[in-house]
Amino acid sequence: MSWSEAAAIPEAFITAQDALWKQAGLRPGEIVIIHAIGSGVGLAALQLANALGAETYGTARTAEKLEHARQFGLKNGITVSDPERMVTDFKKITNGRGADIVLDLVGGAYMTASLHLLARLGRVIAIGTMAGTKAEIDLRQVLGKRIMIRGTVLRARPLEEKIAATQSFARELCPLFERGVLRPVIDSEFVLHDIQAAHRRMESNQTFGKVVLKVS
Repeated sequence: MSWSEAAAIPEAFITAQDALWKQAGLRPGEIVIIHAIGSGVGLAALQLANALGAETYGTARTAEKLEHARQFGLKNGITVSDPERMVTDFKKITNGRGADIVLDLVGGAYMTASLHLLARLGRVIAIGTMAGTKAEIDLRQVLGKRIMIRGTVLRARPLEEKIAATQSFARELCPLFERGVLRPVIDSEFVLHDIQAAHRRMESNQTFGKVVLKVS
């Protein structure tokens, strides 16, 4: 494994493991929707869901990202131009079946749609706010389906919790990397003096995987 590959792993996979395996309690056979499937955390979550035998769906702004994600085990996906149409499109490809877990890396109107995407006893884990920090929630969906909504972030946690998450990663995921079950996904690499170009790449919404900055 190269230094760039190693650098692309920890934050993405620890975040995804903590959200999906620990907090959402993913079980084999469950249906998972991952918003922003082409992001670093999205692709890590996709691989972790597949490793547990879940049925994986993703959303992205382009069909190209969904097609690339199929190489990592994505069963099907939805190209999103309007979050409100997401529910109809998803129900079509699942014959009306709702999702057990939604991993929301986008926020804003995606959170509103996520509640409609869930089946009874569904769980939504909110991680990102790329589409905004506010969402309108239909409490009838939350109460009637007995939905669990949980927000999570790693950086603001106490040191003890970060240590526990890292130890869990080392114990449970490192063997999967050794066996080739999991692998990092690198979109592009930049040297330090090209950091502005790296930021432009991240802001372009064309990335698939991690942008790596090489400091030496």
